[in-house]
Amino acid sequence: MAALPKTGLPPQTSSSRRALIKASGSLGFLALTGCGGGGVATSGATAAGSVGGVAPAATASASTYTGPPPSWVPAPGTFSNISQNKLADVAPAGYVLTDAAGPFANWSGGRYNPDYSALGGYVVAGSGHLPTGEVCWSCVNVFNLATLEWEVKDVPATAWAEGQEDAVYGQFPDGTFYMPHTYGGLEIQSAANGGGSQGSLIQFFSAGSSYIYPTRVNRYDLSQAVATYGSSVTRVIDSIPTGGISASYPMTAFDSFRNGWWVLSYNGNGPVFFVDAKNYAMTAYSNAGYNDYGNQFIVYLPPPYDFLLGFGNSGPNGVDLSFWGCPASTPDVPWTNLTANVQLQPGTTLPLEYSCGGCWSTILNAVVMYEAQGSYRVHSLIPPSPASLLTGTWMLTSQTLAGVNGATPCVDTVANNGAYGRFVEVPAARVFVWCDSISGPVQAWRLANM
Repeated sequence: MAALPKTGLPPQTSSSRRALIKASGSLGFLALTGCGGGGVATSGATAAGSVGGVAPAATASASTYTGPPPSWVPAPGTFSNISQNKLADVAPAGYVLTDAAGPFANWSGGRYNPDYSALGGYVVAGSGHLPTGEVCWSCVNVFNLATLEWEVKDVPATAWAEGQEDAVYGQFPDGTFYMPHTYGGLEIQSAANGGGSQGSLIQFFSAGSSYIYPTRVNRYDLSQAVATYGSSVTRVIDSIPTGGISASYPMTAFDSFRNGWWVLSYNGNGPVFFVDAKNYAMTAYSNAGYNDYGNQFIVYLPPPYDFLLGFGNSGPNGVDLSFWGCPASTPDVPWTNLTANVQLQPGTTLPLEYSCGGCWSTILNAVVMYEAQGSYRVHSLIPPSPASLLTGTWMLTSQTLAGVNGATPCVDTVANNGAYGRFVEVPAARVFVWCDSISGPVQAWRLANM
């Protein structure tokens, strides 16, 4: 790929108390030819052995819904508002009812949890780096796709504020945890893996923190409304030994074949870790990883690809876009720079926001990403054949969707600080789900070929 254009975005550092400022700037054009079970805290010891080629033990469960798409799913090529309430409507007492403290403006991610209900749940979490004394948004937020309503889970009994957490694990006096920027470091632990009857959220690292152990891993049981340390909320790993690499910009991906999570930290630097989704045992690959700007995101492409893909901000100050890859079967090698292998379909331009993240679509067999910022466009990255993932052409395409019944794209009311994978696929409903504000609607986006 030829040199990718600058976005005009200012550097997004991990320093504390960054202002939530909407970045602006123009995007250049690219000239191309061609188109989670419960557990006790562990010592963080690294497990021995290799995961490459290990057969799967169990995979995340699918939604129990087996019928046609529900009535709220819009026609292909369109999107619609589907929520019956707003997240602000169910915010715990004392929480700040603007996006400045919540899970959308604060460099935070989301995941789809198929175990939450008959149609699953859309899970988002994040807060952090607020003015001292301001209440942190330290619960987990779940949009129940069976009821089309927001619910809050694992809510601390006290509305703890910035500065009241300890300096070791970021725990408040009752043992519950400060919720930081979550970036691409949220995962779901299925019920089959011991995540509880409705699955659990696994939250990796505490980005940009001054904690002694910023690479701790927390578990939140999503069947529980009230947060109780050691029960509904648990620190399952004290610290992932990254060898001094910053815990900022965590990036993780669930490997459905090996039944665990791949973990990278700042700039994509190694070591790369594999964490077992049942027992949290860790395997380190010291030769793996890459070195690029911090706002990256990783996705696992399941068999027949069995591949790890990293992408996001790149170059000085992170104003370029890059793509990296590694076969999951041979993880202890440096990742390959695939940027030159990515071509744009005619009429397609790059995403407006490079820290958009994405998800692997089981329906479309592509990595799907949404650029946010009120855009009507959705991008799909189509891989080459499984045999040529490191050498073949990856095709980036886009399509523009239309809002129905007056719907316009849900957009953050404070800042556009990256989607980090909050645009998630709901396979049973053949649709993607998106939200970007505590006071905005949850939306169903159905691509033309779904």
